[in-house]
Amino acid sequence: MNIRRPYVAGSFYPGDKNLLRNTIEKFLNNAEIFEKEFFAFICPHAGYPYSGQTAGYVYRQVKEMNKVDTVLLLGVSHNAMFDYIALDGNEEWETPLGKVLVDKDLVDELSKDKNFRVDSSPHEIEHSLEVQVPFIQMIDPSIKIVPLLIGSSDLNLFVNGAEKLFEVYKNRNFLLIVSSDMYHGYSYDECKKYDTKTRDVIAELNWEKFYNLIDKEVMACGAYAITLLLRFCELMGESKTIVLHHTNSADVTGSYYGYVVGYLSMGFYK
Repeated sequence: MNIRRPYVAGSFYPGDKNLLRNTIEKFLNNAEIFEKEFFAFICPHAGYPYSGQTAGYVYRQVKEMNKVDTVLLLGVSHNAMFDYIALDGNEEWETPLGKVLVDKDLVDELSKDKNFRVDSSPHEIEHSLEVQVPFIQMIDPSIKIVPLLIGSSDLNLFVNGAEKLFEVYKNRNFLLIVSSDMYHGYSYDECKKYDTKTRDVIAELNWEKFYNLIDKEVMACGAYAITLLLRFCELMGESKTIVLHHTNSADVTGSYYGYVVGYLSMGFYK
């Protein structure tokens, strides 16, 4: 059996099973519940001491949902470029909390579409999806995952990928979680400005506008994945958004000098 081993355990999140479990429990217990019929989320992916509580708001909502069978984890590769959406080909992903199954049936179905390709190599050292998995395991270890990475800025890829995901969604519901941090830079004031603008543009649910403003007025390392999500929302029809939690590394640490990263948890619902 092919297993994707943890790459950032002990750095981005605790490598000790009990400490990891206790850390996530604290995040979940400290998160407010929003009673909505969520079908997707944006969730941060920095180290747990920085963005873990913001991520906890997403997974507290997942915990309160009716049974979730499969979570599609969608991110943008930090390490590689490729002109397709990369599906992980492993059968399981491992963390200090154990193993979680990859939904191979869904991987096989998506891989038949030209916009998707089974390629595990971009996933091997990518942290943005791995840090989501322990939260999922804490909620329900029987939930399966489908890890997806984007390695291109091609708008057609995002639009066509969203259309394929929606086609699949109509026949078997899944939960879509887009992994993204927000502003990256050296100014706290600039972080606040960019993150407010980025949050507000996402809430407009206009994928073309959002895409055209990337690295101009909006900033997110998962911006291309968010573009795909916004097209998916358009196909869903009558979608709404709610900000679950919004902060940044400076506010979390109390240090307002040096590098700053923004964190946003947002829910999408009918």
